Amino acid sequence: MGNVDTSFANRVLRDMNTGVLVLNKQGTIIYTNKPARKMLEIGKNETLDYFSLFMDIIKDDSEASAYNDGFNEYIFQSIYSKSETHLGRVKFMSPSGVKRSFEMTTSYLENDENEDEFQIVITLCDVSAEEELRVKYRDSSTIFSVFLIGICLWLTIYTLWDDLGEPFSKKYITHGVEVLGIILLFVILKFSSLKWKDIGLFSGNPKRIAVSSIIMCGVAFTILLTIKLIFRNNPSIIRQGPFFNFSVMDFNRWFYIVTALVQEFLARGCVQSNLKRILDCKHPSAVSIYMASLVFAVLHIHLGIGFMVGAALLGGVLGIVYDKQETIWGVWIIHWFTGTMAALMGVFYK
Repeated sequence: MGNVDTSFANRVLRDMNTGVLVLNKQGTIIYTNKPARKMLEIGKNETLDYFSLFMDIIKDDSEASAYNDGFNEYIFQSIYSKSETHLGRVKFMSPSGVKRSFEMTTSYLENDENEDEFQIVITLCDVSAEEELRVKYRDSSTIFSVFLIGICLWLTIYTLWDDLGEPFSKKYITHGVEVLGIILLFVILKFSSLKWKDIGLFSGNPKRIAVSSIIMCGVAFTILLTIKLIFRNNPSIIRQGPFFNFSVMDFNRWFYIVTALVQEFLARGCVQSNLKRILDCKHPSAVSIYMASLVFAVLHIHLGIGFMVGAALLGGVLGIVYDKQETIWGVWIIHWFTGTMAALMGVFYK
């Protein structure tokens, strides 16, 4: 692939784990070893110039352009600062869209006989796995710290509200949890690698999700109806009154459709999905569902132990559904339907 001593290349560079890339003055890639071709997705007998390889990647892709800025900058730095070897960690997006992290060095190599002729020698060490672990550790620290602060703050607010003799309605406490949760979510988005697309807002198969969610709503209705019939005369479990008490459908109850969406947005999209992503254990899905359910239950402490147990059980079921569907829309509908039916029947509502 150019005017390079092939015996030298075969002896020294062929079996290296580090990728080696050499450019000439015209920007033509005159040598790549096997690791470099794999990292950069270059064919074995392919002769390319630098701009056709890298600039075409970013031509119509703003994400790739931003991703490869550091990589390109190191190439140019070797020309601007000829006497220095430039070393650093950079991100790179290949033509197929694969994202990697490299430890990259670039060096300016002069021709002693002709100063106008030079080469740029680039070495690449793929540190994507190490970078992923670093990001995972940073995200786990951020998420743990934010939620620990949030839960402690929430328990402090609840304790103060309880000690003052419940000076205002429980519904305001519930809305306060949602506001606090949204604030915590924005803090996490700000200080971690978590993006909006990572929190379950997108659905790959809406029809399948809708059908499975309707079935789950039917199961939830059957369970609530059974509890109502068995414990109808037990005031600690069932609120006394009509079988279906439509008088509870006030503005706050109708607004519950928004409340349920916010809660699932936080419990599934934020807590569960990110716990699963950062946990390093044998069964991350199961552990993330369990932990998210406990958080969900604690946030309902102002509604009593019975409601907390019900919230934990519902959270566990919704966690399993979310783990299968990977979107909050199905669990949102199940959450809203179950909560509304429980309120109408007075199950776990005092």
